[in-house]
Amino acid sequence: MSLKILLVNSGYPPNNIGGAEIYVESLAEALAEKHKVFIYTTNPPSKSSDGIKILGIKEPSSIRGLLISTTYKNPKIEENFRETLKEVDPDIVHFHNIWRFRTARLPIISKEEGYPTIMTLHDYWFMCPTSLLMFKRQIPCSGPNPHKCAECWNCTVLNLAPMKFSALKSILDYVNTPTEFSRRFEVLKETLRIIDGIIAPSKFLAKMAVSIGVPSIKIYYIPNGYPYSRFVGFKKKRSYYDDGRIVFGFVGVPTPQKGVHIATSALKYLKNANIELRIYGKIINKSYIKKLGNDPRVKIMGKFTDPKEPYSEIDVLLFPSLSYENCPLVLAEAALSRVPVIASDLGAIPEFVINGVNGFLFKPGDPKDLADKMKLIIKDPELIRKMGEAQMPPRDIPYHASEILRVYKKIMN
Repeated sequence: MSLKILLVNSGYPPNNIGGAEIYVESLAEALAEKHKVFIYTTNPPSKSSDGIKILGIKEPSSIRGLLISTTYKNPKIEENFRETLKEVDPDIVHFHNIWRFRTARLPIISKEEGYPTIMTLHDYWFMCPTSLLMFKRQIPCSGPNPHKCAECWNCTVLNLAPMKFSALKSILDYVNTPTEFSRRFEVLKETLRIIDGIIAPSKFLAKMAVSIGVPSIKIYYIPNGYPYSRFVGFKKKRSYYDDGRIVFGFVGVPTPQKGVHIATSALKYLKNANIELRIYGKIINKSYIKKLGNDPRVKIMGKFTDPKEPYSEIDVLLFPSLSYENCPLVLAEAALSRVPVIASDLGAIPEFVINGVNGFLFKPGDPKDLADKMKLIIKDPELIRKMGEAQMPPRDIPYHASEILRVYKKIMN
């Protein structure tokens, strides 16, 4: 039976590209092989593609997002979504990231209109308005606390805002009160409570959802699939076996919460090693890059367009994240390209990197411990091949889509 499926996500390629966006696009394309698929997003592309109809609305002003009360309720978008539901009349509504809509009520509206409703959790927005669950973007946070959340949010907003907004501190402290954060959390809990089913791509995220009251019976543990088509024709351009030099690499947007500075600091403990650290990814924080030091072995490779490129040139992926990662795209790509990983022992990362098997885990935020793990590979480069062969690639999107469809049908019945 062909279904009418409405996928809802904050962004959609090519206007927005991130891990969740790539996943939703590939899921939509797989589902569209046999079903009618609609997308509801912010800033929708002007043209629909591959039989997928893309609908949506312009993203609300980011200035409005300074106020916590405007991050979880937005009557204009809520009404637009309600009209979209009537227009599409889907058999099921599948939510993903919704933070850009500046409202948490879209799943509630879907249920009010009588539609089976499911959500895949990609981050911690249901617990934390920054999605990161990091206190002041510096250290992992234990969970929602109104007073702590108010302090963190106001500090984070001021650090991210342009200089002309620096005078807002007193205003933010006045309007972004602990009471407002309590209200936000209650709305988000109600949203998760009313949804028919929740897909958690990691056991860690499933556990976090249960910790705030989501019944475990509602949760489906299904790791994200990956579009193998992105890695068709993958071939190594170089390796340790070519020149005796081990190239470690970071892949992603280099930001403090991704811990790139931990990787560059680790080089101080590896002064005489014949190694290189390549940093691949779009530079959005130039001042942070300047603080990474001047070790000549660090190469800033910058933005890339072919996802295969970094993995064709590195021997080992470094993933020194300081935040609770869920189902990182780069770990799936490293697995597909048979590149071993040295990663932080934090969040869901240990579900994908098995210490001593397909890589090593190190103490989060500890450059010395990271260096010690890098030394293990430097002293025994054969681990590059052994651990690469032990990698566990994710499921391809077509198979993954069949898993998702089984959940749809269970909920619809």
